[in-house]
Amino acid sequence: VYSSVDGVLLYKNEITGAMELSYYPIGKKGAYTIPDGVTEIPLRLFEGTQITEVTIPTSVAVIREKAFYGCTTITKVSFAEGGTDGLIIEDGAFQNCTNLTTLTLPARLTELQVNEETHTLTLFTGCNALTHINIEKGNQNYASIDGVITNKIGQLIFC
Repeated sequence: VYSSVDGVLLYKNEITGAMELSYYPIGKKGAYTIPDGVTEIPLRLFEGTQITEVTIPTSVAVIREKAFYGCTTITKVSFAEGGTDGLIIEDGAFQNCTNLTTLTLPARLTELQVNEETHTLTLFTGCNALTHINIEKGNQNYASIDGVITNKIGQLIFC
């Protein structure tokens, strides 16, 4: 079943009840808050859009590969606080977001997927303005030290 909220197309699977964003208009500009209840941000959904900020609710469990690829106008990504369900962010989700400066990933983050070919984290490749990546306290898998992502034992994952 499809519906529209603020001009953005949503799809709700009648069998599973899962809701995902289906289409974000390329000409829609400014900040966007993803509706609570959305569980997935699909592959390349925001690619090439004029979005400047996005707020992601705790209901989102997966941000698919290259979901925000090439969002050159995005400067801020916020995650709603709280939530107990895990979050997976797939390879290249924020790749080439050239104006993204700072990002704080939520404590509920369970997995940052690496590129299968290179076995490296390409999540932020091309994010040339990105100066700090923070992880909220309480994360069981990751930490941030001076804006650099490490695993819980302090091994460098991304800088």
